[in-house]
This record gives sequence, C-alpha cells and structure tokens, in this order.
Amino acid sequence: MSDVHFRGVDHSVEKAAVCRGVNFFASDWHALLSGARPSWVQRSDGGLVAELAAKLGLGELLHEIARRWGAYEFVEHWQQGEFHHDTVLRVEAAAGQLPGTYLVVATNCNGGIKEVLCLGAMPTRGGLWRTRCPHNDEFDGELPQILAREVTEHWFEPSALLQPNARSEYRAECRVRQPGGGWMPRK
Repeated sequence: MSDVHFRGVDHSVEKAAVCRGVNFFASDWHALLSGARPSWVQRSDGGLVAELAAKLGLGELLHEIARRWGAYEFVEHWQQGEFHHDTVLRVEAAAGQLPGTYLVVATNCNGGIKEVLCLGAMPTRGGLWRTRCPHNDEFDGELPQILAREVTEHWFEPSALLQPNARSEYRAECRVRQPGGGWMPRK
C-alpha cells in the first residue's frame, strides 16, 4: 500500500484512518485489509495534483494555479447538500504538466479542500456523483477517466451527506431534499 497516498493519514494502522476522519466505502475496507488498492484510489506520485490539494483551501489552490500557469477558467460549480461543493476548472496552460486540463476541486462549506480530481474531459455532475455513490439511482451519467486523484484530511464518504437523516443546519420546515440527497433551503 505504499503507492497509495492520503494526505495526513498514516497507513501503518487502518484504525488511524478512522481516527483522523477519513471514511471509506465498505468494499474499500475489504480492499485495504487484503492489501489491494480501492478502485477509486489513483496512484499518487506526489506530483502537481498532490501539491495543489496540499493547499487545503480553495483560495490558496486558485492562487497557486494562477501563479504557476497564469490563468484558469471557472467552468462550473455544483453544490450537493449543505456541506459539499464541486468546482470545475479548466487549466489549458497546464497541458503537459498536469495529466489532464480539467480539475474538480471538492470542498466543504468553508472552502476546505476534500479532494482534487484531474480529468482529460469535462465531467458531468451526474457522472461525478454516480461514481462517488454508485448505488444511488438518482445520479445518472459517466465520469471521464480519472487521471489523478488526491484526498486530504477533510475527506469523508460523500454518500453520508445524502442520507435521509443527514445533518442539516436548516430547520426541518425550512428545507427540501435535493435530487440525489442532501438538503437545500425551501424556496
């Protein structure tokens, strides 16, 4: 398992992952315990995607992209529930340095980076969430191949946000369920 990298997580003891707030899918625990790599984990070479994720904040990551490559295109922003945001960026000037030109930066509600994905093509919201939550039939679509992926200590299983009893800061009478799960304010 030395080729798997979770920023801030000690792999010497599986319990350390739980203690540090990193949650895995049940099937991933079986893979980890058997010494295999979970299907959603890409090799981390400690390269640029890892360096970007290590900024731990969306503002710092955007500043670093601008510093390195001069510009980026803000392509899309998707919010799923109250506590998860996906920001899709296109960084054309990074071609040849990053494995792909699209970055999906998953953050918490405070802009703390949970995950950075690098893709060669524009993802769809449904494909992204279908990959994260394959048993949720409300999400539809395919995700382009993930060329690189880095997870930080802010990561936890995203399907936890989508459960009917998911945590909410909205009062019950002030919220509605979002397609796929999670809460949004009642309009």
